[in-house]
Amino acid sequence: MIRFHIGGEPRELACDFIAGCDGFHGVCRPSIPADALNVYERAYPFAWLGILAAAPPATDELIYALHERGFALHSMRSSEISRLYCSAPPMRTLTTGRTSEYG
Repeated sequence: MIRFHIGGEPRELACDFIAGCDGFHGVCRPSIPADALNVYERAYPFAWLGILAAAPPATDELIYALHERGFALHSMRSSEISRLYCSAPPMRTLTTGRTSEYG
C-alpha cells in the first residue's frame, strides 16, 4: 500500500509490487520498512562525474566521446543549463569523509 497526498487529500494505492528507482539517496529507500526492503545493486568498474552547469549548451545536439580510457557526454538541460558526464575510476569514502581513488 502506498499512501500519499494530492491537493492536501490523503490517497492510497494498492500494489503487488513497488519499485523505487530513484537512486541510493532518493525518497523511496527511507520510505520502505527495513524488514520489507530488498536492495539489488550492481557494481561497475567505473563511476560517473556529473556536472550541472549554469552555462548555455554549446549545441542543441548531444556531444559524446567514447575512448579506450572512458566516455564523456555533454547534453542540454535547457537553453541556460548544461549537463556534463565523464566516466572516472571508482572512488571510496575514507573515514575522514574525503574520497580517494582505488589502487
